[in-house]
Amino acid sequence: DTRQLIGVCLALSGNLLVSVALNITKHAHNLNQRAAKPQPYVKLPLWWTGFVSTIVGELGNFAAYGFADASVIAPLGAISVLSNAFIAALVLGEGLRCRDLIGCCLCIAG
Repeated sequence: DTRQLIGVCLALSGNLLVSVALNITKHAHNLNQRAAKPQPYVKLPLWWTGFVSTIVGELGNFAAYGFADASVIAPLGAISVLSNAFIAALVLGEGLRCRDLIGCCLCIAG
């Protein structure tokens, strides 16, 4: 069904966007902490980029429920958890511990 496919695509893209956005926001915080004179985060354009992207991603998730059944869309939220773990490790340099990988495997197994 085309409606289901639209819902799944909205949920997948929304969850991926949320993961990227959260990492952008965290990167903005990290840069601000390292600055000689840190500013309030609401004055950082990069932080606003992450914040607005989070809202857009969540709107995509919200819209997905209008196209597909909740039983299809809700489990796709795990994509956000999985992608966030790997994006944070690759982009922000945060480590992936053994228990993180086990949690990701359990999330996939599901």
